[in-house]
Amino acid sequence: MTLPHVSFVIPTLNSAATLESCLQSIAEQDYRKREIIIVDGGSCDSTLEIASKYATRVLSRKGPLGLARQVGCQSAHGDILGVFDSDIELPHANWLTGAVGHFQSSPRIGIVWPRNVAPPNASLVTRAYFHLWEAFQQMRRTQNELPGGNSLILRRSFDDVGGFDSRIQWGEDFDLTRRIIAKGFEMVIYDDPIFHNSMRTLHEFTSKQIRAASFLSQVNCRDTILGRQLLVQSMTWSASRQHESLVKLAIEHGIIAIKCSVNGSLRTRDPSWLIIPLLMMIRVLAYLPYARTLTRVRPN
Repeated sequence: MTLPHVSFVIPTLNSAATLESCLQSIAEQDYRKREIIIVDGGSCDSTLEIASKYATRVLSRKGPLGLARQVGCQSAHGDILGVFDSDIELPHANWLTGAVGHFQSSPRIGIVWPRNVAPPNASLVTRAYFHLWEAFQQMRRTQNELPGGNSLILRRSFDDVGGFDSRIQWGEDFDLTRRIIAKGFEMVIYDDPIFHNSMRTLHEFTSKQIRAASFLSQVNCRDTILGRQLLVQSMTWSASRQHESLVKLAIEHGIIAIKCSVNGSLRTRDPSWLIIPLLMMIRVLAYLPYARTLTRVRPN
């Protein structure tokens, strides 16, 4: 059986702190039919120097994240697109072989979505963020789950929906996977997790929430339905809860955050669990200035 070719497409922007570990983990995979495409948004650190050691191609494109991902995927030769961030790390050398194997089970598998976990020796904030993410992921397994980024995507499913929306700066991955699933393709969760070294400080977490809320507000002014879809999908990883009250979703998130914090800290004595309510509070406060815009019109 001919193995599919895999193209990793990774946008970068001053990503030197995490890029070496990311690309080295891909280079060490025992699955050899692969390429790495870097799409850089104008880095002024050593990102490009690091990328040149590992990448098949390094492209330059400034603009929204959706545009960078679309440019990279259009340049890719693979039957499978590895749409990943520059701060992930594959955990062992045969990870990719196992992931690609899921596509062999059915021609309708369009997305293989791995679990994301904090890397070893991660900061307290990173650990707290992924504790919370895992709590929501476990909850969503009983619902209509929608995958986000750091996924392997069948090229045919990507082409069927026209790829990424190049206008979108934040939530472009949810928008793409929602459209792929709406086309009738299926998603598989890959339980061999990848390390995701994201949200390393409270400053990074807070600034990302503020930028995301600001962008969603701008999208909502142009296209109310798309803006609301991106917000709800990013909060719930679900495509089936578009008409729920944002207040209800915020309360649900608060309850889950508190339960997760209490249960985790009692079970493990890891202090990172205690930060979870703080992260949720920061997220809510980040969206408050834009709440009227984001909730102004309800889709039919």
